Amino acid sequence: MLEKQKIMFAGSFDPMHQGHLALIHRALKFFDQVVIVVTNNPEKTGQTDVNIRVQQIQTLIQDNPNIEIMINQNQLTIDFAQMHNLKFLLRGVRNIEDFSFEVEMAQANKILNPNIETIILISDADDAKISSRFIQQIDKIRKK
Repeated sequence: MLEKQKIMFAGSFDPMHQGHLALIHRALKFFDQVVIVVTNNPEKTGQTDVNIRVQQIQTLIQDNPNIEIMINQNQLTIDFAQMHNLKFLLRGVRNIEDFSFEVEMAQANKILNPNIETIILISDADDAKISSRFIQQIDKIRKK
């Protein structure tokens, strides 16, 4: 039996939004399974607890058997991927700034582990304006 082709989609997902979900569903056209890896980003302050974020994601994906959720507390994404035998990293880009950043990250990851490939998908135009940071800002304004 052939091994399932898996792709890892790592991020803080604080919160996960429609843009993330759209990328996951697009990736499932090419891969058998998407492994969502919820991370803590030390550069982002005030993050929602990782377990709460996982619960939120579980609600959104509704027990899809082709989507798995894992938590990465403190490893480099590339090391986590290798440890779990994940050979592909999914990244989404909304604009040229995202693309430049993701190319730099992909090149750095390639140096760290040449056996893991980064797959970049361009966001649909409708999803390109969505960001977790924007959603957080709206949420703060609503709570005032």
